[in-house]
Amino acid sequence: MIGYRNFTHIQPLDHGSQPVLMVSCRDTRGELTFTYLSYEPKVGVRTLRKMRTDAVAAGGSHVILLSQEGLTPFANKERGEMDNSIDIEIFCKRELCVAVTHHCLVPPHQPLTRSQKAQLLSELRCRPMQLPKLKDSDPVARYLHLTPGTVVRIVRRIGSLEAEPDFRIVVGVPGARV
Repeated sequence: MIGYRNFTHIQPLDHGSQPVLMVSCRDTRGELTFTYLSYEPKVGVRTLRKMRTDAVAAGGSHVILLSQEGLTPFANKERGEMDNSIDIEIFCKRELCVAVTHHCLVPPHQPLTRSQKAQLLSELRCRPMQLPKLKDSDPVARYLHLTPGTVVRIVRRIGSLEAEPDFRIVVGVPGARV
């Protein structure tokens, strides 16, 4: 998953405490991301707060948490009440057993740059919200960390026909924080 997100400086770490800090990496914009692995069945409020404070102290802007079963109800409530200065993504073990982008029925998803997005919208003579939608809770959107407003090129091959690109805009689902 980390390889698909255009991270440039990947540094493996072994934190030794709970949760285990596995990797710190920077993306192409220079933002620092921490990836944690929790051995607890469900991650509680204390662990969530510790990860957030560690990331803030180190100057990070993004945390990826891999857990067995997700968050406890209290931790989920706490996550909803946290400020949005740190982006925290939660993945359960069963969600990452298979790389969803490698499945034979999932076509390649390629996010467009801002210039490509502007060129596409001028060619199609439409506004961004007139494009077909892709929810940010979609498994591929979560796996690739596609944020609302991102336009994605999806190239589908149907039988022996020539591949046609399809474009979707990622939209946020109100109240659905996965």
